[in-house]
Amino acid sequence: MFDHLDDPTPPELGDRFHDRVVGAAQRRQRRARVMFGSVALLPLLIVGGLALYLRDQAGELRRVEVAGLAPADTSPATTTPPAGSETTAATVDASGAVVEDVPPIATPLNILVVGVDRRPPGSEVTGSRADTIAVVRIDPDRGRVGVLSLPRDLWVEHEGIGRRLNAFTEDPGLVEVVSSLLAVDIHHYVEVDFEGFESLIDLAGGVSVPFDTAVRDSQTGFTAAPGCNELSGSDALAYARSRRLESLDATTGRWSPDPTSDLGRVARQQDLTQRIYRDVLSANYSTTDEVRLLTNVVDDITVDTGLDLDGLRAILNAAQLIGPEHVQFYDLNAGLTSETIQGNSVLIVDDATTRASVDGLLGNAPPEAANQPPTTLPGAINPPAEPC
Repeated sequence: MFDHLDDPTPPELGDRFHDRVVGAAQRRQRRARVMFGSVALLPLLIVGGLALYLRDQAGELRRVEVAGLAPADTSPATTTPPAGSETTAATVDASGAVVEDVPPIATPLNILVVGVDRRPPGSEVTGSRADTIAVVRIDPDRGRVGVLSLPRDLWVEHEGIGRRLNAFTEDPGLVEVVSSLLAVDIHHYVEVDFEGFESLIDLAGGVSVPFDTAVRDSQTGFTAAPGCNELSGSDALAYARSRRLESLDATTGRWSPDPTSDLGRVARQQDLTQRIYRDVLSANYSTTDEVRLLTNVVDDITVDTGLDLDGLRAILNAAQLIGPEHVQFYDLNAGLTSETIQGNSVLIVDDATTRASVDGLLGNAPPEAANQPPTTLPGAINPPAEPC
């Protein structure tokens, strides 16, 4: 029924996907060797060395100019004062390591977070091949985090230009289009490569996803048994990419494909995103854990020039202080329909659904409107809403 929403030529994920998974593991091993080597330097790290290491890693963070961003009243720190200066506060971790504190986020921030697949070497275009798109609102005043997921195949008309949402990569760019579509300011841009997606999940100890039946996707290699499944980063990535998910009928022993195609995939990605946010934010990070988390994914992240590693630390700190129980999720699924426009198979959303979801993101909707299971269609293969 919705097969026409799939890409005309689905990517071949077999060998290349396998090579990337193996490559990511090798990179993690190299990082592990570096971290092991640093154990020999522990006395130096304890005497302020960890803060110096953090500054060194900040130089690896990819920062680009992003058009369409609104200035924030107060943004996370973009510079780190010299160690020992009067303006620098510090925290002594339980291990004895000294790490400089970052200023807290004082006003609400809206951050466009984009998950992308492989980027051609040298590409400077933000949002290219965006596979997942969401606006995250950190609101310290109300003590809440709002997350609004947007489907990549959403058809958007902007200043006379009509395209799929993830095709707005430049002139106008993704930030400008999303800001106009939702009528909200976007203050920062964070782009995460899928390798960073894997690392983030692995560093948080994996993500738990339940299934009513056995499921599989021969294209991505994803398999899961009935019940609670602890997914590694590579498992979660294979699941998020799944376009040919099948479920097993235990009575007949036959595998049946998900008839909802990309709409089902959108809902599964949003469900997985909710679980990852909760698992990552609920982890008990020491200051050194926080540094390790960010430095392990720093080369898989691109941010706007208004952010740096300290800014990312401030965002992580704010989200953790608010707590996973105050993270509220919204989507557009209830108002999505499929259409063919200019030969493109796309998704259309009605204005009422968009407005209601934005109200939720901004904290202007009743609490019961949040954290509803992503809306799906009959026959879709989706995990139960309850956590494991």
